[in-house]
Amino acid sequence: MELGMKHRLIFGSLFIAMLLGLIYADEHFATAEFFTRAPEALSALGVLSLGGLIVTLILLALVILATREMTLLLRGAGHEPLGGWPIVVNVALLLIPFVAANGYPADPAALHARDWMLTTAAVVIAFVGTAIGVAARRTTDHAMAAIGATLLGILYVGLLAPFIIRIRVFGPPGASWLLLYYIGVVKFCDMGAYFTGRAIGRTKLIEWLSPKKTIEGLAGGVTASVVVAVVIPMIVRSLASPESPVQTLFPTPFRAAIFGVAMALVGHAGDLLESLFKRDAKAKDSAAAIPAFGGVLDIIDSPLLTAPLAYWILLSWPK
Repeated sequence: MELGMKHRLIFGSLFIAMLLGLIYADEHFATAEFFTRAPEALSALGVLSLGGLIVTLILLALVILATREMTLLLRGAGHEPLGGWPIVVNVALLLIPFVAANGYPADPAALHARDWMLTTAAVVIAFVGTAIGVAARRTTDHAMAAIGATLLGILYVGLLAPFIIRIRVFGPPGASWLLLYYIGVVKFCDMGAYFTGRAIGRTKLIEWLSPKKTIEGLAGGVTASVVVAVVIPMIVRSLASPESPVQTLFPTPFRAAIFGVAMALVGHAGDLLESLFKRDAKAKDSAAAIPAFGGVLDIIDSPLLTAPLAYWILLSWPK
């Protein structure tokens, strides 16, 4: 077996096992007293519980690393973005849904309004802070490019990633498993496209951007996503008791098939978008943190772009 594929299988399996364990822990501890009653110091800040804490902390670490990788890619492409400021803003943007959802008891509409109000304020602060940071360099050379590059790193990572948290903290009981379902549908597209492309891929998809991607691989990825999206809810419903809340947690078969197609196509677009960034920076991978995969951005590029759409389909569409 080729070394690269062996690494993909090993680390891919470990990643899935770790993700299952973390999602289980997040769901299991969601009802524990420590998580349902925040420490007094946080309560004073308006955080009354810690629902979704484990998922938030994991994604927080990934966002910090991904923001750093994005900054390096931008610099590799000849831009001069601010260094630490995007990390500060993206951390704040990621924490906002967690803080809003675990705040003072109110109706869901009020909690969502608090989330969007804080997010809007953070985006405005991000823009103003970026302009001030670039102006502090005391030169007008490439100032607009530096502002644009800095904001791209903030919008790409910091504005998209929080939708993953929103699926968890604003979702119904058992939303941790809904989050796992969403990530599984997206990542199985990547796996299906990779193995189908290697086996029968002949027709290039966008050769100038990603020479190894093929139309056959994309078809295999879409098929894998649809199968996973439809089959997992059927299996879960057959195993759960009739009165279990999981019976209404996942989409109906037709809606699940639409969800699978949407996640596959948008996820593939997310992969191509990151390829565009890497090609501009003359980089093969966003980093070399994970053998055979590259950097954190190479792992989360598909979930990043699909997260807002997944949030809308899974939580906002009528059942």
